[in-house]
Amino acid sequence: MDIFERLVTGMSSDERQKLLKQCARISDEETILSSSPLTENESVPDITAKLKTEPLLLRVWLFIKKIFLNTPVEVSYNKYLVDGLIRNIGKNFPDIYDYKNNYLLEGFLNYLEELQEVISFFREPIKLAEENKGQFFVFLGSLVMKNVSEKIAADVDPYSQPQDAVVSPELRNSLIRKLDVILQEVPVTEKEQMYAAVQTLEWMKSFIHLPADK
Repeated sequence: MDIFERLVTGMSSDERQKLLKQCARISDEETILSSSPLTENESVPDITAKLKTEPLLLRVWLFIKKIFLNTPVEVSYNKYLVDGLIRNIGKNFPDIYDYKNNYLLEGFLNYLEELQEVISFFREPIKLAEENKGQFFVFLGSLVMKNVSEKIAADVDPYSQPQDAVVSPELRNSLIRKLDVILQEVPVTEKEQMYAAVQTLEWMKSFIHLPADK
């Protein structure tokens, strides 16, 4: 029986849900942060600024296309960059993509099959983590924030009480308050490690839904 199971022994359903929310709070904060839009200190790549660094001949060519084809310079330049990326893929990975004929080759299928195997391997564990999110975050925290987990085991373990002690509502509330204090005092470095672990989980949730078998 692990520390979580010991702590919730004798608790009502509402008390268990409250405890799970407290344990998962740090992870939930990172989930919100990881899904937030760009902050004012972040920016998307500026294609106009990049265009100014290109050779004069390329900029003149794009300007001529704008005049004769009525195509905005930025649109033509973006297509030029994408075509260059595709050419590089064909050059660096000739077993995957034939640029001249615009064909995906057998190597692409082989890599796709390998990708599908990896997705299949991770799909069920990630789904189980999602179905039991609160308990999973408790388990994840015990791995990532080992010092915090050990302090919880030392200070909040109900079985550290005398065997004849009565498990009263006051005792349960006292242990929950101690747990709440420990979670609030988690060091910044360990919070950052937990945040990184949760971000990885969020990435894996997207990864397992890639349509590699379509």
